[in-house]
Amino acid sequence: MNIILKLLVLTAVVAVVHGASQEYLLDIPIGATRLTYLDGVWDLYSPSAGQNLKASVPGDLITDMFNNDMFLDPLYNTTWTTESHWWNDHDWVYQTTFNYTFAPNAQEVLLVFDGVKMGANISVNGVNVGEALDEFTRYVFEVKNYLVNGENKITVIFDAGQPVDRVENRFMGCSGGWDWAPYSESKTFSKGIYKSVYTATVSELGVITNVVPQVFYNGEYPTAALTDSNNGPWTVELSVHMWAATATNEATITIETDFAPAQTFPVSLPGPGTYIINATLDASNVKLWWPNGYGAQNLYDVNITYTDALHDQITVNRRIGFRAFAMVTADDSNPAALKGVEGSGNLTMRFKVNGVDVFARGANFIPMEELEGRANAEAIRYLVRNAKDGNLNTLRVWGGGLFMYEEFYNACDEYGIMVYHDMMYTEGFVPEATPMQAEELRGQIRRLSQHTCIVIWNACNECGTGGLYDSFVMTIVAEEDKSRVIWPSSPSNGWISGVDRLWGLPSGKPVVSVPVPAFTTPIIEHHGYYFHGNGWSTIQNNSELVLLGLNLPEVLATPVPTGKYQPSFFTSEFGSSGTSSFESMSAFLSADNWGLHSPAMYQRNYACDNFIYQYFGNTQNLDLIGQTAFQRQMYQCMIGQALNVKGYLENRRSMNTFGLFIWQLNEIWPTGGWGIVEYGTPGTGQSIGGRWKPIMHFLQDTCYTDIFVACGADAYCILKNDAPYPFSATIKAYLVSFSTGKQTEVSTTTVTLDAGAGISHWWCLNPSSTGACNNYSTILSSFGCEPTGIDCYLLTEVLDSNGQIATYNEQLLNGPSSLKLQDPNIQILSVTGPSAEGYANIVVTAEAVGVLTVFTTRHDGRFSDNAMMLPVGQSSIQFIPYGTLDLDLLAQSLRVEHAQMYLPGGSSYNN
Repeated sequence: MNIILKLLVLTAVVAVVHGASQEYLLDIPIGATRLTYLDGVWDLYSPSAGQNLKASVPGDLITDMFNNDMFLDPLYNTTWTTESHWWNDHDWVYQTTFNYTFAPNAQEVLLVFDGVKMGANISVNGVNVGEALDEFTRYVFEVKNYLVNGENKITVIFDAGQPVDRVENRFMGCSGGWDWAPYSESKTFSKGIYKSVYTATVSELGVITNVVPQVFYNGEYPTAALTDSNNGPWTVELSVHMWAATATNEATITIETDFAPAQTFPVSLPGPGTYIINATLDASNVKLWWPNGYGAQNLYDVNITYTDALHDQITVNRRIGFRAFAMVTADDSNPAALKGVEGSGNLTMRFKVNGVDVFARGANFIPMEELEGRANAEAIRYLVRNAKDGNLNTLRVWGGGLFMYEEFYNACDEYGIMVYHDMMYTEGFVPEATPMQAEELRGQIRRLSQHTCIVIWNACNECGTGGLYDSFVMTIVAEEDKSRVIWPSSPSNGWISGVDRLWGLPSGKPVVSVPVPAFTTPIIEHHGYYFHGNGWSTIQNNSELVLLGLNLPEVLATPVPTGKYQPSFFTSEFGSSGTSSFESMSAFLSADNWGLHSPAMYQRNYACDNFIYQYFGNTQNLDLIGQTAFQRQMYQCMIGQALNVKGYLENRRSMNTFGLFIWQLNEIWPTGGWGIVEYGTPGTGQSIGGRWKPIMHFLQDTCYTDIFVACGADAYCILKNDAPYPFSATIKAYLVSFSTGKQTEVSTTTVTLDAGAGISHWWCLNPSSTGACNNYSTILSSFGCEPTGIDCYLLTEVLDSNGQIATYNEQLLNGPSSLKLQDPNIQILSVTGPSAEGYANIVVTAEAVGVLTVFTTRHDGRFSDNAMMLPVGQSSIQFIPYGTLDLDLLAQSLRVEHAQMYLPGGSSYNN
């Protein structure tokens, strides 16, 4: 049944990624009359290590060593620990020579490093021009006096003795280890010139260092959805940041857009220095930008041309969208009552976009790589598309990672993914009110200002709020960007002052947060619960075995009033650890480490014994090594993670909540981490952007749909409408036999729900003659199933007013280890394609229900459905390739797994 549904709703817009070449990793450069990029092959040497190598810029030191065949892949087995002396104990020098010819009008030449990690000294032709201590800052040096016509030399020295000081040296917090990242002896797992290097000629015009567009909605607070024909007025405040080496006269700036008349005005800079030129653009009834699932992602170009009388010209552009975003924390049914009120409320935490209340379906985004030299623009874009296709509409950029590459934000803009963005502060990486950190904050806010997807600037991860987070970090953020919501921490209870209560935007008054000590439970925003793998000693946990509780079906919340004017909460972190597929994990392990308890798996963060024992029984031997054993272990671990998170989401969605963000979206390497998508850097065993784990399919099918249905352990069920429209439903519940696939109808219920978000209806799955809910034992026995639920599962389908399936839920009524399953004997009949959309069609047959059937391939892409109850008989699924379909690769690498094959009596049990 679910396969038919998936084919009905599968869209045909997935085929082509816009050319996300490596150029999309570039930061937007300084605007100048001439730019010369110095990226490419540099020399890399270390006298103490006795090494003379070739390096890639952008890149990183460890990747450069690997590319020079100094050792095996850094992530293979435990290479990053056994070979760490190479990068920990030696100084390393990057050097390049380049020919330079001064332009006749050159008043100055700037040497720009977009990103250096970290603690590097930089010289030009033997003259030290400065140091780079902050990974998140663009460094600009005036070097005209040090350059010559002809050959020039740039030298960047990384000193092994540089202290890893988290204040003076700012870098990605998860470098060198986190509970989902590889642990190294030094906290800088890698270092290097990880972004571009270029020179910028400063003519009489000067240069444009930043263009900062901020979009303001000036209409009344919307209580109904805005439309393309009825919205506004809007104001775009455009700030052009300039730097000049000399006075500038008789120059003009022209601003051209599709939403407002062109503007041209004179520019006269009196002398050397920094300047800001401000312009205001007005708009009304523009095409709006909407989150994923709510409408189109309309974007507009803003083109700036800066010209002088000598016909020198600088052209820069930005791309913006129009959306009215509010962080609702109080009852906004009467907006007038909240106008002028200072600080946050404590009723709710809810996103309102263009007048529509949005259920924020999200995940936390961590860096895709520890090794910046492996950053890949296409992988970044495919990862964001994974989020879109999985029905997510929000990603939180976590504060222990990176301000990401442009391609990440471009993809979020285009796919409708809202971004809740931390500043880069987290446990152990705290702010100091230094000019360096102020420059970091201002520079990043200005750099990212064009991206409509960013809806919230947040101070930090789990920092407890207050202190410098208020007086320094968010004070700077509020000064730089008055067009976006600001937030004091994740989690937090909001502000005492500094924002207006109606929108959550900066008010101009001092920002003072509500005191919340780190890791306590605030009222409106929560972190947790976290389900940790355990049962075998790893670098992350001891060997104590703690089972989590089966909860099949899940215990739902006690019915409470739901809706946007009722008290609610927002969970911005929760999750479960779990491994990745055999394909992903085995690629970085030698065959003698293909086992859950192998020596190399000790380093891969969390164990998984408790998930496997909980759902698949404790009779199997998890010490086994080999391909079959490892495939079984990885499958069972991923299914355990998926069932656990699915149950938790069913519980949470039965409450009054307006936001759920899984910890975490992606893996930074193949490990026992928290991701719902695997490691996504292209390479052997990996799918570009990340292969979907089973839980991702549960999100797409059931847990992250606007119309949501689930039945609880007491056979009391909920239908939730988080869509912005009324919904009339016919709900049909069936018991489905594992052996025959026969569906036996248990009940039919009709209901009409008002427009969401947060509208719910509870009903009894099967009432008794007295009106009370029959328990599952009674229901199962009454409809021909065993009373313990070992031979049937519950299928609940929600039909819309046209009789089409709007959503569904397949729920096990007992753990997989207790189920009475027969071998479904799944056969792949054909793999054909490509279709007109570029997909492959896979036809399969099954003699019994394939419980939790998982298809896996080494081909880049994803399946239209997976981790499913594969129906009896013949059915089809589609494979959606990322890139061009290689039918031979797909067919040759296609694997099928299901629960029965790994249970006692199954073909792959305990071997």
